[in-house]
Amino acid sequence: MLSLAAAIAAFTGSPVALDTHLSPPPCSAAPAIAWSGRSAVSVACAAPNWRLLVPVVAPPSQPLIRRGDIVSVAAGGPGFRVAVDAVAESDAAAGARVRLRNRVTGERIVAAVSDTGEIMLPGFNSGDGGR
Repeated sequence: MLSLAAAIAAFTGSPVALDTHLSPPPCSAAPAIAWSGRSAVSVACAAPNWRLLVPVVAPPSQPLIRRGDIVSVAAGGPGFRVAVDAVAESDAAAGARVRLRNRVTGERIVAAVSDTGEIMLPGFNSGDGGR
């Protein structure tokens, strides 16, 4: 069981505590381990045939935006795009929301960070007017 916990920990990057009452038969080859959502991994063995779902805490994503970064916040629609510079007031990873302060007006806003690091106001898309 210790080697199974070690294999899961190596996969997730976080230590795991497996139920001590859990005792699957030994796997003839290395078990297949894959994420099953954000809070569990699937561990499967081909021979003998068994599968476990193990709850884990996903390692935090690395922030794309760091507190204090000066960023460009965009909003737009078909045929137009506007942007303003802002200062990040929090760290944010891809897919997360980030708190920002407009550099000119001081107004605080919350925006979404895309997978590419683009920062967009919720409810707007990037449009195609500025490209």
